[in-house]
Amino acid sequence: MEFAASDRIHRAQELGYVCQRADGTYDVASQSPDIVYGSGAFTTVFVGKEDAVHRAIELEHIERGPEPEKRLLAMRELGLLLGYPACCTKSYEAQQTQDESSSFARLLGNDASVQGHHANNLFLLDHQLISHFPCSLLCEKSAEVGLQALEICRSRTPTYGESLDILLRAPIRVWDRFRFLIQHPTLGELRPNQLSLEERVHRHPALRSFLSQLPLLPEGGTSVYWNT
Repeated sequence: MEFAASDRIHRAQELGYVCQRADGTYDVASQSPDIVYGSGAFTTVFVGKEDAVHRAIELEHIERGPEPEKRLLAMRELGLLLGYPACCTKSYEAQQTQDESSSFARLLGNDASVQGHHANNLFLLDHQLISHFPCSLLCEKSAEVGLQALEICRSRTPTYGESLDILLRAPIRVWDRFRFLIQHPTLGELRPNQLSLEERVHRHPALRSFLSQLPLLPEGGTSVYWNT
């Protein structure tokens, strides 16, 4: 549970899960969506069964350590614990750096448009189904994880599940985690601040600048279309 809030932690504990906070705090960089460690007040909390949570804490500590080989092994094991497909973890660790900007650059490239599986749509902030960067927006293993989550949404809250399915399939133009525009088939253009209640999203300087300049768009941006 990244950017863990006390109410969410309390809810997880009520459901019987063990919750343990990882060491250190972080914030979001002012001009990019990249996380900056060692500052800010945000924290990560691992949630699950006791043994798995304790092991995740150990791996998180190793992953942030100075030894490259041990860091990679820890990253792979932690990805497995979190349910990330091995192919996605491998692509993530192969990046020169493991920040958001590098991950988005890998997925979007320099193309004006790309294709993806709608279950891999990780651009929807509070409404994304997957919590990892897939090896490709077309990755079938990653899509399986997303589709399982979508089925849970449908079974528990059918109206939201159906609305989410439509949202996931809507074409989107992406600049980064906080800057995108969605072309919804019935609601029209949707902006990032309409898809999240998180203060860290609404107060982000790059997003505020992006919104203030609309309909003028920044350079670049990649249009993503979803296979159905």
